[in-house]
Formats: sequence, C-alpha cells, structure tokens
Amino acid sequence: AARNMFHESLAKESTGINILNYAPGAMATAMTDTLRAKEELDDGLKDYFRGAYEKGEFIDPNNSANKLVNLVFSGDFENGKHVDYW
Repeated sequence: AARNMFHESLAKESTGINILNYAPGAMATAMTDTLRAKEELDDGLKDYFRGAYEKGEFIDPNNSANKLVNLVFSGDFENGKHVDYW
C-alpha cells in the first residue's frame, strides 16, 4: 500500500515525466532456486517456493523484462498506477 501511495503521489507532484509502478512477478532466479533448496527455511515459505516451482508459476526474467520495456516504450499505463506482470 505504501509503495502504491508513493508512486501515485510522485506522479501527481511531478510534471513532464510518467511514473510506472511495475511489479515484475515471482521470477525463476538463482535466489528462488536457493530458497527451494534451503531446509532451514520456514515450512510455509519452503512449501510456497517448492509448490510454485512445481506448478511452473515462476516467470522467466526475460519475459518480465520484455513486458517492462514494452510498457515503457508504448506508454500504455496510467501515470503512477500499479501494473502487475499478470
């Protein structure tokens, strides 16, 4: 909520620039690989990361980056508003 309010306020107070509040989604990275493998991790988090991986829910970082680039160059977003990868 604070992040959304920050970006909305920044958009209202700034002139001549567009503010994009982009959420890239849960991505398949070395970090998520490590979290799935950690036995010391909280059981709930471990189950989340392992389940998301098994269901193919992690996003390829290149896909998220491509969406971000397309959004920036197209300007197809509302200034200051939250945009999810999905």
